[in-house]
Amino acid sequence: MFRRKFFWMMTAFLVALCSLPLVAQTGGEGKRVSSNMQSGILEEAETEPGIHNLQSVTNEAPAASGVLGAGVRRVWPVYGAKFGLKTLLQAQIENTGNLPLPPDAVVCFWVNGLNPSGPCMVGHTPVLNLYPESARWYAFVWPTPNAGPGDGYTYQVQVCAGDTALSPLSEPQVIEFVGQTIGTPQPISPFDITLNETPTFMWKSVDGATWYALNVNVYGPRGSTIQRWYRSEDITRGNSCIGRLTEPLPKGAHTWWVQPWNVDGYGPGSERKSFSIG
Repeated sequence: MFRRKFFWMMTAFLVALCSLPLVAQTGGEGKRVSSNMQSGILEEAETEPGIHNLQSVTNEAPAASGVLGAGVRRVWPVYGAKFGLKTLLQAQIENTGNLPLPPDAVVCFWVNGLNPSGPCMVGHTPVLNLYPESARWYAFVWPTPNAGPGDGYTYQVQVCAGDTALSPLSEPQVIEFVGQTIGTPQPISPFDITLNETPTFMWKSVDGATWYALNVNVYGPRGSTIQRWYRSEDITRGNSCIGRLTEPLPKGAHTWWVQPWNVDGYGPGSERKSFSIG
């Protein structure tokens, strides 16, 4: 009987002992060690005064987020541009993000001075494979207008992808046009009413012109414009020039004007004259 009681007493004692938490003694203070250990960092959490649990804390690195961005590092100035001729606009673009720029990214070129309301986008160039921490020069060949509305032209550059701006608009850079040396031609005929469906056009010649562009705005629902080029030496008679159209014009009211040209570009266009074919 005594042995049986002793056996059950020892069994109860061992069960009670196993149910107690494991306590590690460090520096004279009791610290409970968690039995559910995972990979990570052990940290202490106080559950009772003087007793701290050593718990496993997983240290996860924050997920890296992709950033799209670009910048205009430099815009090249333009000197000696000529109206009516092509000129080169250039800018150095850098990828300031941590992702390659998207396939639809383009370098947009904006010109100030063409419209009083603000800059006008004259064209764009694809970016193509500009990777993070890299930079590259991009260019656009701009066909300048035949004549400018005023003085003081500049251009700005911006990187876009669709409707999204990937860079701010750059600071304005100068576009300097050189003066033109051609005078203004004066129209002579036709004007008023004519019965000839292939009329002869006559205007006064100007010094310095090597070519003339005859423009005829044809009456009609679509309002098309016919343009014919003539070499000055082929059509000049004294101080007058004569140009003819080979195709007949429809009946109605039409408008015509002439613009001279040489290696320096276009000269100022003539006054526009109206005539009718009845």
